[in-house]
Amino acid sequence: MACLERLKRFYGSKRWPWIFLMALALIGVFFFGYQILSHLINYAVSNAAYANLRAQVKVISAATSGPEAAGREYDPPIDMEKLSEINPDTVGWLRVGDTVIDYPVVQGADNDYYLRRSFDGTRSDNGCLFLDVRNRSTFEDSNHLIYGHNMRNGSMFGSLDSFRKREFLESHAEIEFFGIYEGFNLVPFAIYVAESTGDYLLCEFASGQMFEAWIDAALAKSELSLNLRPEAGQRVMTLVSCITGASGLRIVMHLIMEPQ
Repeated sequence: MACLERLKRFYGSKRWPWIFLMALALIGVFFFGYQILSHLINYAVSNAAYANLRAQVKVISAATSGPEAAGREYDPPIDMEKLSEINPDTVGWLRVGDTVIDYPVVQGADNDYYLRRSFDGTRSDNGCLFLDVRNRSTFEDSNHLIYGHNMRNGSMFGSLDSFRKREFLESHAEIEFFGIYEGFNLVPFAIYVAESTGDYLLCEFASGQMFEAWIDAALAKSELSLNLRPEAGQRVMTLVSCITGASGLRIVMHLIMEPQ
């Protein structure tokens, strides 16, 4: 009997480390499973909310360019009045053809509020596309900064990094911004990776010469040679997003704003 008890104690003591490790492994599986499930639910809720919003505010019959648009007042394919009623922070709508980028753009009291809030103000890891707080919502500045998250499911600015490939850029060249008072066709002229702080964050310039020097710097940094340059008096829109796995870096795309 004493021998049997000693054997039980021996094998029992050997099993405890394995039981402990298995318990830790199970806790890890449940934790990461919960995290993944939470992200999937968040994506689904956010996508459904924006799909519902598009259904509410899109005006199918409106034409924004082409011969039929000549001689008429600005008439965007988005019901801006209704969009502003839903959220008074609305400043416009950004659409990139053949991508999921088809979202409202807001402007908060600071550049933090909409990082973790959806268009309707609810908490969301997806956030919302938003205009830099320093910019005028009438889009009369030299450079207008719009920020958006690089989501793993491709939503928000999740496809922005793909524009670093010429083939993707050329096949997704239809980019439009519809403001409350004015609409623009957006034409990319520079795209590159930058630190989280840099001169791409400038909105206004003390002189035309300084703005031209800023354009020169953007063209020099561009990963693609697009043979385009803003003409005198043209405004710029800059789209900014983070890069997966590189918290200190940003993808930056500068676009010429051509009034519709």
